[in-house]
Amino acid sequence: MKKTTLQRIFFCLLLICSVLKLHAQGQANNWYFGGNAGLNFSSSTPTVLNNGKLSTLEGSATISDENGALLFYTDGTTVYRSDHSVMTNGENLYGNPSSTQSAIIIPQPNTPGVYYIFTIDTRVRQTDPNEGLNYSVVSFNSDPQGEVTLKNRKLLNYSSEKLSAVIKSCVTNSVWMVTFSSASGNEDFLTTLYAYEINSSGLQASPVKTNLRISVEDHRGNLKFSPDGQKIALANMEDGLFLADFDPATGIASNVNQLAINGSNRAAYGVEFSPNNSYLYLNSSNNYNDPLPGGHYSSLIQYDLAASNISGSQVLLDQQSYFRGSLQLAPNGKIYRALSLAYEVGLPYLGVIENPNNPGLASNYKDKAVNLGSGISYQGLPPFNQSLFNELDIIQNNEDTKKLALCEGSSYTLKYGAVPGATYSWYLNGTQIPSETNFFLNINQKTGVSLPYTENYEFRLDPNDGSCEKIGYAEVTYYALPVANGGARLVQCEDAANADGLSVFNLSEADEAFQAGDSNLVITYHPSFTQAILGIDAIDPIGYENKSPSEILYAKITNPAGCSIAAALNLSVSSTAASSGVLENCDLSDTGFSEFNLRDADSQMIGAS
Repeated sequence: MKKTTLQRIFFCLLLICSVLKLHAQGQANNWYFGGNAGLNFSSSTPTVLNNGKLSTLEGSATISDENGALLFYTDGTTVYRSDHSVMTNGENLYGNPSSTQSAIIIPQPNTPGVYYIFTIDTRVRQTDPNEGLNYSVVSFNSDPQGEVTLKNRKLLNYSSEKLSAVIKSCVTNSVWMVTFSSASGNEDFLTTLYAYEINSSGLQASPVKTNLRISVEDHRGNLKFSPDGQKIALANMEDGLFLADFDPATGIASNVNQLAINGSNRAAYGVEFSPNNSYLYLNSSNNYNDPLPGGHYSSLIQYDLAASNISGSQVLLDQQSYFRGSLQLAPNGKIYRALSLAYEVGLPYLGVIENPNNPGLASNYKDKAVNLGSGISYQGLPPFNQSLFNELDIIQNNEDTKKLALCEGSSYTLKYGAVPGATYSWYLNGTQIPSETNFFLNINQKTGVSLPYTENYEFRLDPNDGSCEKIGYAEVTYYALPVANGGARLVQCEDAANADGLSVFNLSEADEAFQAGDSNLVITYHPSFTQAILGIDAIDPIGYENKSPSEILYAKITNPAGCSIAAALNLSVSSTAASSGVLENCDLSDTGFSEFNLRDADSQMIGAS
């Protein structure tokens, strides 16, 4: 009986942990950063937020509840509530908006309504004081809008501008918050990793310390965990980039290596790991010291962590005249890049690594991919507990780690890969599929449903080795096959003075006919049926001049799942030459007047033209 009770307790703890992990990612749904910039990640495509109050050149931190509702945010000095007013007792925290990662927010495990804000100070001028590493506590238990109940409690007299966090235990939900400082915690060369545990009892003030056996002077740059907590990366501007192993069970780092940075942009600043923990990304600069744009250059680089020579695996993804910038993984599985032209000259854009789980250029970096509206990006993006992003990729393609588009009637196999000793479970729309216990799942479209139709799958992998359960998501949408509908026709007028049967067309005017009410369909135009089927030699639809009086082009009609057909587009030219016609009718009343249907002359007028 006692053994059964303990088993039930252990099972409940695991179940609670699974539930927490499934929903906790909402904590990263809202970002506030830069000059009044913000994003909401409630859907895979972020929504721009311009209601924030931050004005920070570098660090910031944001936290939402498990359902994604904003709770509060800070630049490390002032705490703002969800309504963007200053929180009670929320001013004069000892962070610094000019610190790379000026703050990070960690909920106290298993303690609703209590949050820790860790802050890092820095010197802007040599004469400025440096308050080091501190923590403050926010509680929602006495004030539903939140208040700072403890403020500026000292942990270290000095620390680098680095903060990151990762889960320690999936049973207790305890978390490590880590920074990089000197052996003494006073101002000196940076040598030591400090790991502070936050558990249900609160912050444990005695850290686990690891001497990394390196000596770093430059305190600028990001520190990041891989989502699975097994790796840690430290960017140190002029002192380079370091990669180490990390043991979440003990908080100890090991096997520290410096990674080479090719090219002239060797000042390491922004770092981030792919969601599948396979790749490391670096945003480095030439560290050009000028307050004005021009002369600043930045490189975006990928390292393959499975390579025997990680330094030799680097691939240059982008290089142009940007200032340094942070990188941050988002709930949608993409990595965002802060863009600016100089220290105080930002841009209203972020860059995006669309497919960070893919090697090299297949990671698909898109520059200026997110327009921030009236918001401005500088160098910083808000850090989070990196365990929030520890997800498995169960979609076997190079397009998206969470979304899958399939054609009507298609089947597909979602899978991860066999892990020795692991157990697996699958869920459809939140309900477990009891019969599915393999590392793969064959899926098919339901019959009798209206298209497009979406199903949400979850895959859970329990390693059964004491480490955390891992989860993968797939949002699968089935789309109807395109239909030709007999093709389409465009008629264009020409001047009678140059009546040669040729004119200029806007081919996109035929899009509506080919889409037949389905705005999901993408239309391109091609000279021949074969070219349309192959998707080659697409014609610019605007300003197309036909080659003969009656020409046939072909439209390629493609649905979001990539299924396509070709259909004819007939081009005709009508002359604007003066035309005449004759209508006759009887005058039954001998008055010289009668009623006519002018439409009876249409065929004469069109034939004459």
